[in-house]
Amino acid sequence: MAYMDLSKRVFKTDQVIKGVIPTGDDQCRFDYNILEAVIKEVVKNSLQDENAKMDESNETGICPTFVVATPGLNADGPPSVLRSYKCKGANPSQCAIWEAGRATSAAPLFFKPIHINTPPPGLTFVDGGLGHNNPSEVALQEAQRLWPTAKQFCLVSVGTGRQRSVKLSMPVAPAVTAPPEDESHGRSSIIPSWISIPGWRTATRLPAGVYNLKRIAEV
Repeated sequence: MAYMDLSKRVFKTDQVIKGVIPTGDDQCRFDYNILEAVIKEVVKNSLQDENAKMDESNETGICPTFVVATPGLNADGPPSVLRSYKCKGANPSQCAIWEAGRATSAAPLFFKPIHINTPPPGLTFVDGGLGHNNPSEVALQEAQRLWPTAKQFCLVSVGTGRQRSVKLSMPVAPAVTAPPEDESHGRSSIIPSWISIPGWRTATRLPAGVYNLKRIAEV
């Protein structure tokens, strides 16, 4: 639920379609201020402090956690690992949890890079997915740092499997007449309520791509 709420608030699809660029940002399509605010809310709900540090979650019984970010001035170099734990050759990161979340999410053209000041003089980070979209190898390296005497590790990918296939490919639908508005929401049921396309409410015939948009969104 927290992720779904974040998605709706952060990714202002209607503003992107209109070509609206966040105030004070001439490079990116989405407002990093909203992303930061939402991440802080999630942290505060869990730890009662939106500025809780990464090392504050390093307690007995708490799962060691890390995220990967990419150094903005050395994007082709090794990844920056922001940790919540002490391990062989590394201490917990001193930055706030929300800063780590922002750093690993700062995808170019989507969100502005973030400069984390702690520890001084600080570093600028962009999305960790640029070089490590699947950080499995990094996870195994971190596990070896945490448990240096272990001989084997089991890597489990959580939440990426399904019991049945998901069909996305579909026949191209013909142009159709827009259905009447849903009286309870004031919108056509053919388009998800979180998408606003200029002129669609007054259109009498919709292109095939719009017709299939609802199915794609459901998938």
